[in-house]
This record gives sequence, C-alpha cells and structure tokens, in this order.
Amino acid sequence: MKSYKINKIYRFIYMLVLICLFTFFAGTTDVWAKKAKKTVVSDYSFGSLKYTIDVENNSALVTGSVNPNMKKLSVPASIEYDGAEIPVTGIGEYAFEGSKLTSVKLGKNVKSVGEGAFAFSTKLKKATISDSCLDIGEAAFFNCGKLSKVSFGKNPGLNAIGAGAFAGTAIVSFKVPDTTVFIGDATFSDCASLAGITLGAALETIGTGAFSGCNALSEVIKSENNTNLEVYDNIVYSGDYKELISGAAARGAIMLHEGLEVIRSRAFEDNTNLVSVKIPAGTISIGEGTFMNCKALEQAECFYGLTTIEDNAFYRCEMLKSINIPETVTTIAGNPFKYCPALKGLSVDENNRSFRMVDEMLATYDSKVVVSAPAVSGIVALAQEFRSVNEYAFCGNTSVKAVKLNKKLEKVGTGAFHDCSGLVMIQVESGTVVDDPEEIEDIII
Repeated sequence: MKSYKINKIYRFIYMLVLICLFTFFAGTTDVWAKKAKKTVVSDYSFGSLKYTIDVENNSALVTGSVNPNMKKLSVPASIEYDGAEIPVTGIGEYAFEGSKLTSVKLGKNVKSVGEGAFAFSTKLKKATISDSCLDIGEAAFFNCGKLSKVSFGKNPGLNAIGAGAFAGTAIVSFKVPDTTVFIGDATFSDCASLAGITLGAALETIGTGAFSGCNALSEVIKSENNTNLEVYDNIVYSGDYKELISGAAARGAIMLHEGLEVIRSRAFEDNTNLVSVKIPAGTISIGEGTFMNCKALEQAECFYGLTTIEDNAFYRCEMLKSINIPETVTTIAGNPFKYCPALKGLSVDENNRSFRMVDEMLATYDSKVVVSAPAVSGIVALAQEFRSVNEYAFCGNTSVKAVKLNKKLEKVGTGAFHDCSGLVMIQVESGTVVDDPEEIEDIII
C-alpha cells in the first residue's frame, strides 16, 4: 500500500514537470514565431509601391505597384517601417512584368534588378540605372520593345548583366560600364536598332549569342584599358585572338584574324550582312550554330588545321553555294548544313581520310554513312556501300525528288528527309530500320 502511494506521488510529479516543460516550450515557440513574423514582412505598402521588408538585414525589396496603371516609376532611397528607415536595395523578380510603365528610375540604394523585373513592359521608353546597382538580372528588360535609352550615373558600379536582360529592346547604342565583368547569353539579342556598342574596361565574359540578330550593329568599340578582349574589323575576339566571341557586326567579305583557334557557338548567328568568310589556317573548330541563319552568306573558305565542324554550324545559310572541308577535318557532328539548298559546291580535300564526297553527298571515308546531302537533286540511288543515313542528312533539301535505298542499308536516322519539299518517293527495302517512319510514311514504297 505504501509503495502504491509513493508511485502515485512520483506520477503526479512527473506529470507536473511535463506540463511545465510544455508550457515553457509553447511560450518560447510563440516568441520565436512572433520574431520570425517580424523578420520578413511581405506585401507591405508604402506610398505607391509594394515591398518585402527584411527587418533583420534592414532592407526592402520592391515587389510591385499599388496602382496597376502606374506610368512613371521612381524608386525611393528608403521607406519607413515600424518607426525605422529601411533602405530600398532591390527590385524583385517579375515585379513589374507586363506593366504600363513608360520610365524607370532606380533609387540610390538599389543594388539589384531581379529576373524579369520589367519584362514585356511594352510602353517602357527610358531606364535610369543608379550607381549603386551591381546586378541586372536575366530578362530584366526582356522584350521592352520601345526601350531606347538606358542611362547610368557618373560612377556606375554595375558588375553583371544577365542573359537576355535587354533582348528585344529598341536600344540604339550602349556603353557597357567600366566596372562590368560579365554579359550573359543573348543579352542584346534581336535589338534591331542597336548600331553601336562600347565594351568597358573590366569586361571579361560575353555570353553566347549576346548580339545575335543585331543587324544594324556596325560599330564595336573596346575600352583601351581592356586587356581581356580585342576587336578587329568589328569582330570581338579573346585578348590573345585565339577565340572568336562575336561576329554580329561583321559585314561583307571578311578574313578572320590570324592565330584564331576556336569560333564560338552562334558567334555569327542571324548576321544577314555577311557575304563570305575565310577561316585562317590553324583554326581548330567551328562551333555549334556558328553561322546559323546567315542568310546572305554565299561562300566559306577553310584552311589546313581545321579538325571539327559542329552540328548546325551553317544551319539555314540559304544562299551558301560553296564550302571546302580541309584534309585535317576528322569530326563533323550531326549535319552542319541543314537547310542549305544552294550548296552545290560542297567539297572535301582529296587527302582527307575521314570524309569524302560520294555522288554529290558528304559521306564517311569508308562510304558507309551518308552525313549530309543538302543540295543533291533528282533521283538519288544510294551506293551499295552505304549502311546508314545520318539524322537530318537531307534536311531542307528542296531538289531531291526520289530516293532509292540499297538492300544492305541498316538504318535511316531521325529526320533524315525532314522538310524535303520536293521528295515524292522513298524506296525502303525490308530490314531497314527507320527511326521516325511516321514522318515519311506517305512516300515510302
């Protein structure tokens, strides 16, 4: 009996302790919750703008406007919150996407413009970037079709401009600040009015296709203090001339700089002013999509030393009539000559032991693979040596009428006859594997 009473007392004490602990931690959790709520405050309105307040870091991020019809945005240096002055340090992601703004002026404390912050603001004409701004995010002003003027202060500190930040705008000229180190992919792509660009002193990296489709671009100037890049005939190279970064401003007939080793992917993409190009000896590779959509390009001359031509290198060069493949080329990825219907003058050096021309088609040296047939015409009967047809090998060929595949053929790659508008018949022997038979089923016999 005595033992029972003692156990009962212990259980009572145990329960009392548990209740005390629960009350303590519940109160503490409540304090933490209240503190957490005060640390970040969303959808705070002050004046005509909405903000997210980071109390702990004493900063405010603009997240939008109270008035959806706002025309002029002037971001303040700071706002008041809970009796304190909070600096406005950034523009949030997509904060004003599709807005009706006509002008933007950033406050003196703004350090960053978020991704897509002003994208698709089709009435925006002017943007003033404060000296404090360090980063303009990806697609920040994307497709702001009337944006023609972007200005900076006397001492800009901008470090980076994100991919597509000013793509599709009406900018006429642009001076990259001397503090900017990085320009992303397609940053100024499809800026149809861009006539001149100045590259700042600290600029190191220019992304792929940064100026693609800028067909009014005729002047590229480099700061004399920049040792990372070189500009020759309005073409941008690495400082040692070994890499060609952008040929968006190249015009007419050009000879690329001696010492070149690599032509970057999409370097000349959408350049409709380029007529012919000579690629110097020692150049090792032509990148993926390098001359894509160069619709006025008629001739490309390559010299000894070239080893690699990447896929789509000359994609949709509709006027391209001739290009030679030197003996040193060992790698041709995919079909670099899709949609090149005028390319009757495709040739391979007789000393090349990786590729050869067979019946006006580019093939592997052993004649087992059809690599590319951009302009072969009429009725094509594949030689008995062929065992496969490359993916997209005939893609965009408008002259071929019928194709007879040999009995030993084992495979026809995906899209091999894609967009062959004149093709009316393909003879496929039993045993041949066609990767996408649906595409050509109406013309297979």
